[in-house]
Amino acid sequence: MLGKLIKREWTSNYKGLLLLHAGLLLLCTIGHFILAPYVHSAIANSNDVSVSSAPYMILMTAYILAIIAVSFATQLIMVFRYYRTMYGKEGYLTHTLPVTPVQILFSKGLIFFVWYVIDFAVIIVSACLLFSASPFQAELLTYVDDLAAHMGISTGFLYGFVIGYMILAIIYAISMFYCSVNIGCLFHTHKIVASIVTYFLIYIVTQILSTIILMCTSYLPNVLNASNQSSPYPPDGFKDIFGYTGILSVVLCIVFITVSGYISSRKLNLD
Repeated sequence: MLGKLIKREWTSNYKGLLLLHAGLLLLCTIGHFILAPYVHSAIANSNDVSVSSAPYMILMTAYILAIIAVSFATQLIMVFRYYRTMYGKEGYLTHTLPVTPVQILFSKGLIFFVWYVIDFAVIIVSACLLFSASPFQAELLTYVDDLAAHMGISTGFLYGFVIGYMILAIIYAISMFYCSVNIGCLFHTHKIVASIVTYFLIYIVTQILSTIILMCTSYLPNVLNASNQSSPYPPDGFKDIFGYTGILSVVLCIVFITVSGYISSRKLNLD
C-alpha cells in the first residue's frame, strides 16, 4: 500500500512540475546560444568578457528570476497538496486508507524530497548550459579546488560535504513546512493563514537560535576581521559553524517530524 501511496503522490502533480523545469532548461539553452557568439567574438578580439556587460546582465536577471519562480512554484504546489490531502476535503479519503500516519507523511515527504532534488539538479544543469560558453565556469572550478586546499581537505570531500549538507537542508525545509501546516490546522478557522504565520514564527525562532550559536563561537569575530581583508576564502571557523548548525538542523528536524506525526495521528482537525 505504501508503494501505491508514493505512486499517487508522484502522479498528482508531476506533469505541471516537469513542464516548469523543462521551461527553465529551455530558457538556459536559448541563453547559451545567445551568449556563445558574444563570448567567442570577445575572445577573438582579445577583449575581456565582463559580467557587467549587457548580455550577461540580461541573461543573469532572467535566469535568477526563472530559478526563483520555478523553486517557489514547486514548494507552493507540494505544500498546498499536503494541506489539501491532509486537512481539506481529500483528507477524509486519505485518513481512511489502510496505512499509518507515518506512512502517509513518509510518502508525501519522499516525493517532496524528489522534487527538491530535481530542482537542484535542473538549476545545476541549467547553469552549465547557460555558462558553458563562458570562461567563468573554468574559473569557478579552479576556485573550488583552491578553496578545498585552503580548508585542508580534498576537493572530493568538499563536494561530498556540500551534497550531504544540501540533503540535510532539504529534509529540514520539508519537515518545517509540514510542521507549520500541521500546527496551523489545529485552528478551527483560517487554517492557511495560521499555517503561514506559524511558518514565519518558527523561522524567526530558528534564526535566533542560529544567531546565538554564531555569537557563542569564534566564527562571528573572524567574519568581522575578514571584512577588513581581501581574502577570497571564508574566514576561520567556517567548517565549525557548519558542524554546529548541522547538529541544530538535525535536532530541529526530529522535533518537526515528531510534532507532525503526533498531530496527524492524535490531534487531526479536518475541514
